[in-house]
Amino acid sequence: MLGLRITTQRTLGSMYLVRITLAVAAILAQVSAPPDALASEVQVLTFGDDLVAGVGISDIQAFPARLQTKLRGEGLNVRVIDAGVSGDTTTGALARLDWPLADKPDLVILELGANDALRGIDPKIVRANLDAMVVKIRASGAALLLAGMRAPGNWGAGYQQQFNRIYPDLAQEHQTLLYPFFLEGVAMNPDLNQRDGRHPNARGEAVLVDRIAPYVVSMLTSSSDRNHTSANNRPGPITPAEPAPIPPGAPSPAPLPEQRQIKSGTAFAINGTGDFLTNYHVVKGCSTVRLRVSGEWRDAQTTASDEDNDLAVIRAKGSDTVPPLHFREGKGIRPADQVVAMGFPYAGVLTTNVQVTTGTVSALSGIHNDTRELQLTAPVQPGNSGGPLLDLSSNVVGVVSSKLNALLMAEATGTLPENINFAIKSGIVRGFLEANRIDYDVAQSTEKLDPADVGERAAKSVFMLECQ
Repeated sequence: MLGLRITTQRTLGSMYLVRITLAVAAILAQVSAPPDALASEVQVLTFGDDLVAGVGISDIQAFPARLQTKLRGEGLNVRVIDAGVSGDTTTGALARLDWPLADKPDLVILELGANDALRGIDPKIVRANLDAMVVKIRASGAALLLAGMRAPGNWGAGYQQQFNRIYPDLAQEHQTLLYPFFLEGVAMNPDLNQRDGRHPNARGEAVLVDRIAPYVVSMLTSSSDRNHTSANNRPGPITPAEPAPIPPGAPSPAPLPEQRQIKSGTAFAINGTGDFLTNYHVVKGCSTVRLRVSGEWRDAQTTASDEDNDLAVIRAKGSDTVPPLHFREGKGIRPADQVVAMGFPYAGVLTTNVQVTTGTVSALSGIHNDTRELQLTAPVQPGNSGGPLLDLSSNVVGVVSSKLNALLMAEATGTLPENINFAIKSGIVRGFLEANRIDYDVAQSTEKLDPADVGERAAKSVFMLECQ
């Protein structure tokens, strides 16, 4: 993932309020505006998710208001309508598209797909939804500017490639203008994003508008279409017969380098010297690593790694007072034993607090009888990687590492698997730590705590990890 923080602060109700406010403003403007100017006002609909809605900033700082100001500064009589809904997916957006199209906008900026990518929704579904929206928008008579999105890397290269091809393929198929990447120039830049690292701040919104504005201006000032009006006596839509070239003066979007993508996972303290354990795949290829301890991000670095066993140790500055978890000593874990998994799944979408799930050990080996792994039923999701798997004494029995790809299994077998997840056995982990001369603590599992107490006790030692 590229990755984004999704909230529900902005509701449909607030979107209605923005629309009503804009409508009232337009009526008031008629008192002094010349009749010809009012007749030629162009409606631009920004239809999208939280990136359009402007989560975490005021309405006047958000993309629609800034775009309207920018276009009017270019001498265009434009009203930009905000139809962004925070947290929306392409499925939800398709279901509500008819409502804003009923107002007959002249131009639609279609920005969707980020939340689908964060949730790992099948690219085929995303493509079908976007395709249906493109068809509806074109059928309404509106011109269309399709804003591309890119998937984060946590779903694998295959998913990323399939997702990223959706937008150029649709633009070519429907012969419409494509703005290749909506977050171009802003993504991964901490100075242009809010503290979550995923939503643009006010300066970031300004950059988004500055970069996309030449595309919008080019469409609105197309001489072949601006000289006629539609049946409702408004300027006719701008509908390119073929994908338009990048407008003069517009920045040329460049591919987002793989190494700039933010990955997230989980790490937990293993000793009192600031060492934390995680998965190798979480920190692989990252130039910077940081850990969120007590609500603050702390810089860290990888001090030991084992790609074959998918393990890594990082050391975070100023974290030597964090209480470590203990590894289970003595009798080993058995099938049907209860376990607790902890981690930070879907970072930026769900809560920033550690999440706790429960289940049982279902097998003492993984895929193809891999004896380095445990199979478990406790639900895990992207972001759980590197988190501890605990017994009911709150001792570590494994490190959560992966889950079965349900979509691929469904395609291969015709059935959808449930709760098939894996963790690296604590014996493998301890061998890795000993080989690298890294201290760790052990304890006998003599207690039988309630799972809620296990989670509460261990929460002080489990943290969100991000690397870039």
